[in-house]
Amino acid sequence: MDKANRLLIQAKDTPNKLYSLHAPEVECIAKGKAHKRYEFGCKVFLVVTHQQGLVLSSQALHGHPYDGHTLKRALSHAESMSEVKIKQSFVDQGYKKHGVEDTQVIMAKYFFFNFF
Repeated sequence: MDKANRLLIQAKDTPNKLYSLHAPEVECIAKGKAHKRYEFGCKVFLVVTHQQGLVLSSQALHGHPYDGHTLKRALSHAESMSEVKIKQSFVDQGYKKHGVEDTQVIMAKYFFFNFF
């Protein structure tokens, strides 16, 4: 009942809005694109092997972090999970100013994933 009441009384400028009753952790993510201005959910980082497509690490990131500030954390988590030093990472343009120095970071404009 508390969630339903919170949902009914929130206004446009209410901080920490509730967007989903069944998933209260959902956040509004501004995309800044004309065709899709907003998405609802939370950011997630995935570290996947380049050739095999094996997921080494995944974590949900709450609070709208800048992509570039999450790369070091993502690589560190993947290295601790796999016990292997990551030599190269392929990222999109959102990871500018990433601050990673001990791994080669290759920035691509577009990614096409083919896991099958």
